[in-house]
Amino acid sequence: MYSVVSFSHKNTSIELRELLSMNEDEQSLLLNRLYNIEGIKEVVVLSTCNRLEVYICADTEGSVLCDEILLEIANIKHVDINMLKSIVNLFTKLDAVHHTFCVASSLDSLVLGETQISGQLKSAYKLAYDRGFCAKEITRLMHFAFRCAANVRNSTQISKNPVSIASIAVSSALDSLKDGSLGGSKVLVLGIGEMGTLSIKHLSRHDFDITLTNRTKSKALDFIANFNRNIRFLDFEDAIKSINNYDVIFSALAGGQFITCKNIIKKDTKRIWYDLSLPRNIEECTTDPNLEIVSIDDLSQKAKDHILGRQNNARAGMAIVGQSVLEFSQWVERLDIEPLIKVMREKAKASIHNKLTKAIKKGYIPSELTSNVEKLLESVMNEFLHLPTIRLKQLANTEQADSVLESIGNIFANTENFMLNRYKCEYDTTEAKG
Repeated sequence: MYSVVSFSHKNTSIELRELLSMNEDEQSLLLNRLYNIEGIKEVVVLSTCNRLEVYICADTEGSVLCDEILLEIANIKHVDINMLKSIVNLFTKLDAVHHTFCVASSLDSLVLGETQISGQLKSAYKLAYDRGFCAKEITRLMHFAFRCAANVRNSTQISKNPVSIASIAVSSALDSLKDGSLGGSKVLVLGIGEMGTLSIKHLSRHDFDITLTNRTKSKALDFIANFNRNIRFLDFEDAIKSINNYDVIFSALAGGQFITCKNIIKKDTKRIWYDLSLPRNIEECTTDPNLEIVSIDDLSQKAKDHILGRQNNARAGMAIVGQSVLEFSQWVERLDIEPLIKVMREKAKASIHNKLTKAIKKGYIPSELTSNVEKLLESVMNEFLHLPTIRLKQLANTEQADSVLESIGNIFANTENFMLNRYKCEYDTTEAKG
């Protein structure tokens, strides 16, 4: 059964999300520890700016396993387990499926309809799959979640003119520039990860003077060379030394805090620095009343205003999620191997009975031989189905299982084909572990 342990912007402060944020090595460590908990069969760990979530498939109820999961998180991140217990959200069974579909469809995001989360969830799934921590059960869940997300995007306007934390931050800076409260339009962008790249793309549509810095110089220069806009590059060390020369900063670098109060020089003009990273890059300071440091959570009110404008699309999206959860539940039931084998044998027996009855009526077989002939035909059927039955049971726990069982189900049981394979996460599972 499925369960999700969730810490998100809905129940967790930015300070705690900062403490819980995990890099890839920490995610791998947590995956390994959780995978070895008795009862857990498969696991995926998702860590983003706005959430840390653990998706599991287990033989045991999620409520029973939750404390063990929280203990491993607490040990890795050195946080108080009682604090985690007091705020954690736990979703189990179909509620876990519903939550997963909502996350993939960006219906649970701080910015409704943002498109980053689907890719982040795919990356988390790929990491777990490549390292052998998830297989058939969570693969089913994730593939159907991405199918649901595609349906939500294609059937509603929720992702039209996509909005992200980066675009909301740029919009905020633009408002300050237009109303004259900002000292100028000199912008420094730190980092060209996903958030930094999005920031530059949105900034470039307006009249900002943009400078880019990055720890890896070659990546920044390659980005500038391929970007159709005049952007200056500044070496990382020089950029940190000159941060006080910029009216606006968009900081989105991994590695935690590197701009502290001692770096900040008081100025007479207003500056806004957007800290779009988690853990945060910029220390909270009160040394300069003209400097406003804006975190991801500080942008939440603007995000809420955006959500109000998309409520109709959100309701339509939720309806699609509800239908998808029902379809998923029905589809998984149909993929159970034992009922499929039973259907195959019942159809074969029905065919034997029908043909034997017709043969007796037409006088081809004496009625007194009915029992013996029926036993003979059933023995032929058993011999014929013996090898296919063994192969089906062997396939049941492999990555090809769903495709094979779905196809055979369509032939023998007339089940509906949901075309799941079209949504294979844009990821070739043939090279992954089984």
